[in-house]
Amino acid sequence: MIDFNTVADKLLDMNPDPVPEFILLKEFKGISPDSCEYQNAYDRVCSHPFVERIENEQNDRGFWPPFHGYTEHMIRRCLSLGLHKDHHCLKNVADYLIKVLDNKENWDQFEKQDNIRWWPEMFVPLVSSAMLSLIDADNEVLDVHRRRWAYFAETAFSKGYYDKEAESISQQEYFGFKTKRTIPAFGYYNLMLLAPTDKGN
Repeated sequence: MIDFNTVADKLLDMNPDPVPEFILLKEFKGISPDSCEYQNAYDRVCSHPFVERIENEQNDRGFWPPFHGYTEHMIRRCLSLGLHKDHHCLKNVADYLIKVLDNKENWDQFEKQDNIRWWPEMFVPLVSSAMLSLIDADNEVLDVHRRRWAYFAETAFSKGYYDKEAESISQQEYFGFKTKRTIPAFGYYNLMLLAPTDKGN
């Protein structure tokens, strides 16, 4: 059986780059976030050229244009580097996403669909809430969006199998318009949004 703790120690002895060093200490060694070792390692990540580039590319509104595609990638990039949700890059984009979900901001991006309402009323809120859930899974702003897409998923599988027609009808009735672009319960953003969290534990 592989002793991952021993493997982590050997890798740390090789003086790795600050990013893998921090991941090894945090995820494999499990050192306390309150320890000096953890804080020093995290500080080195925050001053890493990769992070500085991300900071420089983020606009004043808190995202990396274009949103759909690039901002999503940059959020995952920040998290893969080990940045905490209170790091200013993630905090800024989280604040932006909350504004989008509150209809106080937008993506500055639009894709033509069979119904003009599909993009702003169905897709944008789903993607925005899914990406916010990666940063701050327990944010109360997400509750209404989770209930909405959980309802569609429950409807789709209520007969014990996937019923696309029932799912489509439930979405059209909920949003109040017809579209051929049903968003399936097993879609990437749906699963991300509905992934289990520690909330309530």
